[in-house]
Amino acid sequence: MENLDIVQVSADVGPQGVSLYFGLGDGTLAAERTFATRSITGTPSLAATADFNNDGNIDVATSDGSMLLGNGNDTFQAPVYGFDAPAKVISISPTDFNVDGNPDLLVLASDQEYVYLGNGDGTFQAPLTYSAGSGSAVVLAADFNGDRIPDLAVADTCINPSCTEPGIAILLGVGNGTFESPTYFSLAFVPQFMVVGDVNNDGILDLVVAGSDSTSGYIGILLGNGDGTFQTPIDMVFAQNFPFGLTISDFNGDGIQDLAFTSSSGLNVLLGTGDGMFGSPIVTPNVYAGSVRPSDFNGDGIEDLVVRGSGMLGLQILTGIGDGTFLTPLPLLQFNTVTDVKVARFGSHLLPDMLVLSDAVYQRPVGIVVNGTKE
Repeated sequence: MENLDIVQVSADVGPQGVSLYFGLGDGTLAAERTFATRSITGTPSLAATADFNNDGNIDVATSDGSMLLGNGNDTFQAPVYGFDAPAKVISISPTDFNVDGNPDLLVLASDQEYVYLGNGDGTFQAPLTYSAGSGSAVVLAADFNGDRIPDLAVADTCINPSCTEPGIAILLGVGNGTFESPTYFSLAFVPQFMVVGDVNNDGILDLVVAGSDSTSGYIGILLGNGDGTFQTPIDMVFAQNFPFGLTISDFNGDGIQDLAFTSSSGLNVLLGTGDGMFGSPIVTPNVYAGSVRPSDFNGDGIEDLVVRGSGMLGLQILTGIGDGTFLTPLPLLQFNTVTDVKVARFGSHLLPDMLVLSDAVYQRPVGIVVNGTKE
């Protein structure tokens, strides 16, 4: 039986730090190990995982500027200074912007995009800053024009000076961590979530955006032209069904990318048709309305999901059946407030681990989900 280990970043570890719980393979967890962060700007609420020092082990960069270098055996070295973190970080993710083989960091905070070029030893250079629109909710890095250099897509509440038009800003990468001036694409709704993928199987990356207006939820599909521009959005409208999280993957194994979003009705899976369109939602009820991430947690070759709830709800694991449907959701962890979840392998075992960030000061019982059963 494979073991699932759990990492929690919390305010109750001296006062900020990482708690690592080792799965024993029998549905229980060993006593926690704790790893402090540097607490540069307060409690870390977000994290990015990558091999930041190029030693073959997965490391953790947290939103307070800390770097925890992995040892490859589910442990970390003492925390070190990684980067000068801005206040009010919205997202943090790794990307190699200057194509030198060293992971860089992309941080979104207060309508500013920060690019920290990695030195390859777990430290970073001073940030390069950019601004594209206002009310920025999401920033993603991907190659939208096929030159093998990462570009930026920023989902904004406002893309015009009068703040009457929401949309997407595209900044094409130059290859040294800098970008060309933004190009804007209008949306009919306020964007809150965004994913990238090839939804029409033409080999060109597309964007899918989720958001809402005052009465309805929206999924907007922007098909890429391959030169960094996009076609007019194709909107799917869901009356009184507002997305709270969005992800993209192949949930039925047909080689076509599908969508999943959470809402007050539960988990909504939209199976792709291969031409950029999607079917009606397949709803799994009793799923938290929160962020959602795919991974194969039980090693059966079928995508599963982890959903982050609000408040003290914690997490849910949904085991995939392989046809776009999922088993009844099972709670995995319950904290006061889970703020982020990342999926990575911190040891040599085959199944993925989860990095769970929380500001909790107490924990409820923890379960291990193996092959769709809670043991």
